Amino acid sequence: MSLVRAATPSEVIAVKKYNNGPLSREQVGQFVDGAAKDSWSDAQLGAMLMAIWLNGMNAQETFDLAELMTESGIILDLSGVEGIKVDKHSCGGVGDYTSLVIAALVSSYGLIVPMMSGRGLGHTGGTLDTLEAIPGYSVDLTIEQINQQLNSIGLGIFGPTGKVAPADKKLYGMRDVTHTVDSIPLIAASIMSKKLAEGLAAGQDGLVLNVTCGSGAFMPDFENAKKLAETMATIARNAGLNVSYVISSMDQPLGNYIGNALAVKQVLRVLNGKTEGFENYVDMVIELSAHMLVHGGKYKASELAAAKVDLRKRLGTDKVSTKFMEMVIAQGGDERLMDDPDGILPSAKHFDELVVPQSGFIHKMEPTPIGMAVVELRGGRKQDGDKLDYGTGVVLTEKRIGDEVEAGETWATIHANDEAHIGPARERLESALVVGDEQVDAPQLILES
Repeated sequence: MSLVRAATPSEVIAVKKYNNGPLSREQVGQFVDGAAKDSWSDAQLGAMLMAIWLNGMNAQETFDLAELMTESGIILDLSGVEGIKVDKHSCGGVGDYTSLVIAALVSSYGLIVPMMSGRGLGHTGGTLDTLEAIPGYSVDLTIEQINQQLNSIGLGIFGPTGKVAPADKKLYGMRDVTHTVDSIPLIAASIMSKKLAEGLAAGQDGLVLNVTCGSGAFMPDFENAKKLAETMATIARNAGLNVSYVISSMDQPLGNYIGNALAVKQVLRVLNGKTEGFENYVDMVIELSAHMLVHGGKYKASELAAAKVDLRKRLGTDKVSTKFMEMVIAQGGDERLMDDPDGILPSAKHFDELVVPQSGFIHKMEPTPIGMAVVELRGGRKQDGDKLDYGTGVVLTEKRIGDEVEAGETWATIHANDEAHIGPARERLESALVVGDEQVDAPQLILES
């Protein structure tokens, strides 16, 4: 019996780098194992990342990369949870904390909503950070606790359990130093490797993808956002999931309350039906929730508009706010949160208002400097591991691009716990707002659905 020699790392790299040939599943597996088990050197991993960045990957290669990175770690076993499971993933932005409302809203229809979420870094916020602003709320659940909670109340938002996709963690850290961050196959495989680890069942469960584009998003233009959405959706379909995507604009903040405890306060207001001034945020909640209801079998795909009407009627009712509090209490959060948010949530000691410099119309309200202002206030991280100040942030008025403003009116309020942080935050914020004499149209929020 003859033995077939396994290809060396250099030989696998050569297939993609020099020949631009398709990698077999076995060759992709060698690359993934090399990252997960440290059997490839950093130089070899970096060379493969660069080869992929230069030459791309076809659909099969990209799916193999996502699936094999998923299989490099723990996959949640939710087979003991009865019912159809639906989830959403957002590529994020400033003021994008829709998951907190969506989970409660969709689960109120009897669907199971397991959300394995992440933390923020840089100008974008993180769902887990927002929830940890609630005293006592734990995002660290065991697989047994997740199953028990989903069977009991039908929803949960939690962090990665155990070693989820360790190969992706290794490669994710290397993509920055190798300048391969913007490779669409690598982005898609990275995101989907963690989504596939959630244990959604092929042929039954559903996933909605929200890809943002614009000045405050990772994808600055619509064309690349669509490519990313299509690539991720193809991976999900190949895994047997029901999937759809929504492409939305991130040329201005989505929510008004930017910062962790502040975001929770806006969530609670929306759950209580106080949606005036939060129209863009609510529109995104409704759009993504409607797709989830379709995947959950509550509406047909042709009935998406009817689903949105029903969701708007339900948002603000006790059915939804009760679901949210069931999740908060199940994960250790303070049961008094809904009744006394100002007394329960962390808050700031110092406040500073920014006013509109001239009368006219808002031409720009750039999300990135607003998000970075929160980072200056220690409400976000400059680097992984930074400790957060949950009570800080920025509250914006309801005015957005296209709206008329008067000189001297307040458009943002800084919430700080250290007066020394106010100056740098102000400097960031002052660069975010541009007012002009000519009226401009408000940007379209939903670009494709």
